[in-house]
Amino acid sequence: GTTASQRLADPNYKGTASTEWEYIMESVLSPGAYVVSGYPDRVMPRWYGKKLTAKAITKITSYLQQIKDPS
Repeated sequence: GTTASQRLADPNYKGTASTEWEYIMESVLSPGAYVVSGYPDRVMPRWYGKKLTAKAITKITSYLQQIKDPS
């Protein structure tokens, strides 16, 4: 919820999202599109788009968008 805009602006971001919502959705469906520096790739499951319904993915995205960094 608080880092999506920063990650979209990162020159290392190579995904296709242009909004925070799209970035979060992309991160759920294609987690390798942008791997945060210092974190390994292939940690997030890559099967969400194949096994979860569109409604479930929308709920996950909505939840993640409302989480705010406590710092």
